[in-house]
Amino acid sequence: MRMDWTSVNGACYVSAAEEVNLNADEMQSDVESGKYTANVAEQVQQAYQIGVSGVPTYVINDRYAIVGAQPYEAFRNALLHIMKDSDVAL
Repeated sequence: MRMDWTSVNGACYVSAAEEVNLNADEMQSDVESGKYTANVAEQVQQAYQIGVSGVPTYVINDRYAIVGAQPYEAFRNALLHIMKDSDVAL
């Protein structure tokens, strides 16, 4: 029975798990047991420490972040900047 699990976030977890052919009951058990809670909390803390303020955020070389949905040019400019800083030839 997945009632507790789905009551937290609707049927989102169940349908997402089933859509990608995961075992929804196992996923529910993992969520309810807190199996990954510490790992997720650690990753969230790391994200805050490097300034992640939204999703998606792309972190490049642990120094540069591109936040939000950005056009190709934002990625191109960031990579050109990184290449310039590291003296990498085009």
